[in-house]
Amino acid sequence: MENGYPEYFGKVKKRVIVVTSRDYVDDLALNQAAQDLRAKQVATSFTDLATAQKVAWAKRWEKADVKIHGNMVSTLH
Repeated sequence: MENGYPEYFGKVKKRVIVVTSRDYVDDLALNQAAQDLRAKQVATSFTDLATAQKVAWAKRWEKADVKIHGNMVSTLH
């Protein structure tokens, strides 16, 4: 057992690339960006990718965070 799970439970590591046509002038540029991102992702360890995502999301949530002072129950709604 590892981390409380029987060893027959496997681990899945998922890598995802998201590109949008809103950021590129045409399909050629979009496809090139996807290929470039994939090559960068393949060359980076899963641990490093996960760490970078944690940092990026922490920064994003810090920007979006709404702080409510006073009643702690109000912060949950």
